[in-house]
This record gives sequence, structure tokens and C-alpha cells, in this order.
Amino acid sequence: PSKAVLVAVCPTDLAVMERWTSFVCKSILSRDPPVNEQDQTSYPQAFISRSKPVQIVLYRAKNESPLQDSVEKLSIEWPLELNYTRTRDNPLIAAPTIGFILSQIIARRGPGSLYLFLLRRGWVPKGSLGLPRITFPVDVSGFQMIKLEITLTLQGFANRSTIVAAVYDSLNAVRRISQTEDSFLLPKQLLNQYLTVARLYGYVLAPRPPDAVELAVDAQTYGIDAVSNPNLWPLVPPADDDRAMLKLREIVADILKLITDSTKGIVFITASNKAIQISGRSMIDESLPRYISSENWSIEPKTGARYYREDKTKLPAFVDEWIAAKLDEDELLPPILNPLIPAKLRRPRPLLERRTVDGARRLYYLEAPQGSDAGGIYTRDSVWREFTTLSPDLLVEGTSVVGRWESRAMNSMIGTDWKLWQTTMLTTDVPSLPLPVSPPEPTCRAAFVVQLLSSRPARANVKQAADSQLWLRSFESKISDLAELGVPAGLNYAISFNKFGLRICFLGLSQNIASYARRFCRRLVSHQAALLRGPEQLDITIVDQAVLNANRATSLSPLRKRQIISSMRES
Repeated sequence: PSKAVLVAVCPTDLAVMERWTSFVCKSILSRDPPVNEQDQTSYPQAFISRSKPVQIVLYRAKNESPLQDSVEKLSIEWPLELNYTRTRDNPLIAAPTIGFILSQIIARRGPGSLYLFLLRRGWVPKGSLGLPRITFPVDVSGFQMIKLEITLTLQGFANRSTIVAAVYDSLNAVRRISQTEDSFLLPKQLLNQYLTVARLYGYVLAPRPPDAVELAVDAQTYGIDAVSNPNLWPLVPPADDDRAMLKLREIVADILKLITDSTKGIVFITASNKAIQISGRSMIDESLPRYISSENWSIEPKTGARYYREDKTKLPAFVDEWIAAKLDEDELLPPILNPLIPAKLRRPRPLLERRTVDGARRLYYLEAPQGSDAGGIYTRDSVWREFTTLSPDLLVEGTSVVGRWESRAMNSMIGTDWKLWQTTMLTTDVPSLPLPVSPPEPTCRAAFVVQLLSSRPARANVKQAADSQLWLRSFESKISDLAELGVPAGLNYAISFNKFGLRICFLGLSQNIASYARRFCRRLVSHQAALLRGPEQLDITIVDQAVLNANRATSLSPLRKRQIISSMRES
């Protein structure tokens, strides 16, 4: 009982919960302790030592879903031996922390990534289904299993050994950015960026508070003190903790060295009947035995699953030969810094509303929330930053007018045909554009909406509607790299047409949304200019995507839908 962690969730007040939990704890602790309790848990050796890679094909019966019947899964598993013992001189680094970092190395998007390399060849499905995924099926102190999963198309299954070689090549690319050629030590800036993304998606933007099971598991690993601190996420060490950061770099380097050895892991690949029929279409992989009942397929004694063990003795040599024969555009590059990810996340800032002498309303960011006392009165040590901007209608060129210098500069550069409205939850009587729903409590989330006014009528005709959707699809295909760059930083956009023109909504963090919006708008202008001077015909994939989206639209009548699709194909 002394090693157990009790987490209670109750709708009553705290006093009732304390009385109830104290009674339960007393009854448990009053029991006699177990006899011959062993403090140390020993685990057998994970995998038998071997000198060649192991690749096993697991047969699976036909699935009821046609989609799952046309995809297979490739899994690579490695054993780890992380000891979850925390002392003052030995910070605790758990497997989920390592998983956050490894997933950003192997599952990233963009140029030089493993995902883009496999997607170009049609070996993985499009979208998030084709992204590599890292999990830990077993995670206890002293023994962990790390598992890398990749969903393959049937063509990818036929080239399964090439994909395995690409995985090892992508992991070995980390050596190029390491401080020494023989190690996998990540640069400090890159490691800090990975931890920022981990905090962002695992803690800051988490959709819910920790539940009882999560609290109990984390308390067993990190202790009650680490779990009870609301401003500290125990899975990720603070960036200013030099000792923990140094240990984390060393552990990540050791694990990367382990998983880049092809003899340390086991490769599993699922195969349906359809996949077995096309297994011989690759120059590297041999055909699988087509008859499952033959003696070539072994039977696992406990589960009865059938599997086939492929001979991959020459796989390490093939990896080296394959790397040397790749083209420049196929090169798998090491991870790089993302300019949209902040080096350090800023804490959410509360908003204050104050009225000036003339009765005007002002909103301020409070930079020092700890400067307030119990009565809610903020001291002079608190830093206030003005949140609102005067309307451009009140500004004219000249230096003698009242107004912020930023507004006057913008007004002189781009003219007077623009307005800037900044509103919050506190202001409801100010004209504004519709913003995404945000929580009432302070948050680091920020939204920015741009409304471009157009001479197009509120209800467009068939040709205008078709051309607008083709333009929208062509633009989104051109900025796919910027969209993928913004996803790890918590940035995304939504672009649509309304009765006024084009509406662009950006959602991100207050630290990076301005940079993202600037990059987006520059690409918007350059794309329009490129369309005017470019070829007269669009790519057929853009037309097909626009037709697919038009078929999915539920607000169009069948007649108008057919007319729009016909106009798209004629365009």
C-alpha cells in the first residue's frame, strides 16, 4: 500500500472528499504488509542477440472494410531499458518524453522528410494516415518497447525492404547535424524546439484536464509533488534545467544509436491475400508463398497466427548501396529549425479593461500577473500594454494628428481603404468580424481575420462559383508547404468566400500568428501574379479536387451542383 497512488474524483466539496479519502487510506494502511516483498523487479533479456536483421510477414484475413483491405502496416520494434529512478542529482526522463522527440524527427513533413519521400512514390496513403507513428506498447521502469508504425499501400508493401532501408537512412541523417560524426547529439536549439511542441500539444492546448488514470500513472512515475503543481508538466523538463536537458540529449543520442542498428529491432509487416499476390513486383523483395497452408508459412503456437520469415541477411549492404544510388531530389535530409515555433512559450496574459478620462475604453495586456494582490489591485510594477488601435477613419496623413504611429504609418503606406477592429470577450458593442470561439479564461491562443471586399455579387453565378473554387484549390496546393510548417507551431488557417468577398481566418499563438499571416499574405499576392502570367491550363489534380469538394457540398441543389461541376471541367 505504501507504493500505491489513490486519485479521487468527486463532485462534492473538498472537505467531504478529504474525510472520505482519509477513511479509505486508514483502512488500507492498517493491513499487515506482505511478506517477502521484493523491491527490485528484474526483467529477462528483451531480444535474443543476433547478427542479421529480422523481418517477419504476418498473414491477416480479409477485412470487412474495403479501405483496410487495400493497406498494410509496417512495424519496427526496439527494446529500451530506461530506469525511472529520480534523485536530486539524477533527473527522471521517461519514455513518453523520448517519444515526443523521436516522432518529430521521423514523422515530420516537408522537404527531405521520410513521409514526403514515400508519398511521392505512392507507397503510403495521403494525409495523416500515411504519417509514421511512434507508440510505447510497454512502458515500465527498467523495460520499454518502442514501436514505429507506417501504413503502406499495396505498392508500398511490394517495396517493403526499400521502405525499411529508407527508415534507417532517415534516422541516420541526424548524424549530419550532430556535434560529432559518431554521435547523435541533437543541437540545443532543435531540442528546445521539440520540447516546445511537446508542451504545446501535450499540455497547453490539451483538450481536457488530466483524468484519474493519467494522474495515478504520472504520480507513480514522477511523484505526487510533480503532479500537483499546476504550472509544471512533469513529462517535459524545464528549458532552464541544464542538468535535465543534458541528460535528455544523451538519452536521445543513445536511443538513436540503438534504433539505427538494423540488428537491434524486429520488423513486422501485415499481409492480406491481395498483398501476397503482388509481393513479387519489386526488384528487391522476393515473392511470398501464395498458399497459406503450405509448410513455408509457420504457425505461432499460442495465437495460431501464420507468419513468414524473410531472409534479410544482405539488408545492411543494400541500405548502403541504396543510399549511394539515390537521386538528389530523393535525399532524406536531417531535421531543421522551424522559424514559426517559439523558442519558449509565453504564459497566457489576462486582459484588463480601463476607461480614460474622456470615457473611452481601453484594453490592456497584463504582463506581470503576479503583481496583483489579494484585492485585485495591480501595482505599479505591473506592465500594461495597450491592446486596441484607433480606427483608421480618424487618421489622416501628418504628424500632428492623435493616433498611434503604427496606424499612421500603415495609413500612409496602403491608403485609407482599410479598418482594424480589435475586440475581446469584454467588448460586445463594437463592430467586428466573426472570430473562432475561445475560452473565457486567459489563453495563449490568438485569432486574426482578414476580410477582402470584392465586386463579385453576393450570390455568384455558375461560372463565378466554379472559377472561385478552382482558384481556391490552386492556391491551397501552392501553400501546402507553409501549412505543414505551421502545424507543429499550432497554426492553421481557413479560407472561404462569403457575400462580401474572401474571408481568411488565422488561428495560432500570440507569439507567431503575425509571422504566419505575413508569410501567407505574401504567398497570396505572388500566387495571383503567377496565375496571370502562367500557363492557361490548371493541373488536372486541382480540377479533380475541386470537383470532389463540389460533390460533397450539401448546400447546393442538384441542378446547381451539376452546372458548377460541368463549368469546372470546361475551365
